[in-house]
Amino acid sequence: MKTTTSKTLIASATLILAFVIASSFRTGANGQKYASMTVRETTAGIPDGGFDSKILIIYEDSKSEEIPLEKLKSSTYSANRTKINEALNTMATKGYELVSVDNQSYVFIKK
Repeated sequence: MKTTTSKTLIASATLILAFVIASSFRTGANGQKYASMTVRETTAGIPDGGFDSKILIIYEDSKSEEIPLEKLKSSTYSANRTKINEALNTMATKGYELVSVDNQSYVFIKK
């Protein structure tokens, strides 16, 4: 019962955070448009509260994209780093410039 309540609470908090991020990166005061990318990696073998390892990208129009990652362990580290790097390069080719990085959360501005 306690585990289910904790999972529900964590899931609710994550959804609220995603909504806040999506709504706060719409259009800046000077007409700039922002997108965000968050990387979530859970460790294999450790209870993770029901979260999957993934990259979550929220664009300036509030559309989102999820890219699955493997659970983090020594044999998947390189593959996950490659997917993260590919996502960063894809954002650049779509016309976004990286303006901030903080603990696997990335903020981009549309050029």
